[in-house]
Amino acid sequence: MEQQIGSFAFYRTTLDFGGPVSAGDGLFYRFDMAYENAGSFIDFAQNERVFIAPKLRWEIDAATQITFDFHYLNTRDPFINGIPVFGSPPRIPTCPAPPTSMTRLARASRK
Repeated sequence: MEQQIGSFAFYRTTLDFGGPVSAGDGLFYRFDMAYENAGSFIDFAQNERVFIAPKLRWEIDAATQITFDFHYLNTRDPFINGIPVFGSPPRIPTCPAPPTSMTRLARASRK
């Protein structure tokens, strides 16, 4: 078991354990699980993830084995795109367009 704690209300718990189902039958299990919940420096932007991955392996003989595994992931992440806007009405910063070869050609044709 592992526990992580960090900035912006971040925490994550993971579990990983496994072993033989019973002695001598060649049947083994493993279970992985993680839960994460975190805030952000951006208001109302928080995520939550649940991950579960059980596995069962049957070793039939020295050359043959069958593995059954399953992965489940449920994630809630906000889609955040863009930059914050300040002021009323909002002021959106603008950048001058870089000169292109077409601009140079247009200037050359005017001469």
